[in-house]
Amino acid sequence: MDLNLSAPESFFIDKEKLSVNSLALGDVEIPVPIYLPERRIFLYQEVQQSGTASFAMNGVIETFLGGQPKGKYPARLADISADSSANQSIPTLFNGGGSPVGDSLVVELCQPFTVDTQAVTLQPLRINAQIDLIRFRLVSIAGSSLLGWRVYLAALCTKY
Repeated sequence: MDLNLSAPESFFIDKEKLSVNSLALGDVEIPVPIYLPERRIFLYQEVQQSGTASFAMNGVIETFLGGQPKGKYPARLADISADSSANQSIPTLFNGGGSPVGDSLVVELCQPFTVDTQAVTLQPLRINAQIDLIRFRLVSIAGSSLLGWRVYLAALCTKY
């Protein structure tokens, strides 16, 4: 039994990726300590558009231990209101918005394409797992007026 008494009881890590004027696919990875199995994963996704056409940003949060996959969680962002032929719902396990309560994380957003929204409140996905890496993988992105995208990924790891 590894008590690891000198290790911290909590750990926070975050990383942001901006793809300005490009729709290239990409990943965002953050390493996490194995000995703190309670995870609160926060995710913010945003797109930059030149108009108001429908769009879809399909991603997935993947967790790993020693390079082996341990879990996958849908992380999608879409606005299909401009598409009258849309016939598919858009699931995600990550929520942004509302008032900061409980385990929420408030992020002050940087430029280049967040003009009206200065801060966002994120609600976590809570998982309890021995993992050493969390990855956001952008699977696809589509929309006629899309110019770029942003992903902010963070994790708070604790013993309990």
